[in-house]
Amino acid sequence: MRKVSRMGGTALIAGTALPVPPVVIDPERVVRRLLTIRGLHNYTPRDLVAAVDFLEAGQHSFPFAELITPPRPLEELNQAFALAELAGGARIAVVPTR
Repeated sequence: MRKVSRMGGTALIAGTALPVPPVVIDPERVVRRLLTIRGLHNYTPRDLVAAVDFLEAGQHSFPFAELITPPRPLEELNQAFALAELAGGARIAVVPTR
């Protein structure tokens, strides 16, 4: 289990409203690190603004770039969908063509 939160922190699981493979959680680490695990199904616009603000503020402190693939052009959308099935949890970045 990777370090997902600081001591006493909260790990939030969001965006998995469809069936996904099970996640392995080490209960000893959860207890020792005093972690809270929360699930989020829906959010408000205010929540989205707070999330984007967090990403912007933490961009140099957290490895967010590891969560997405290098951007692919919109013309490669079919390949991006194929890659999504193999990506192991990474999000696939697709950008419009200029």
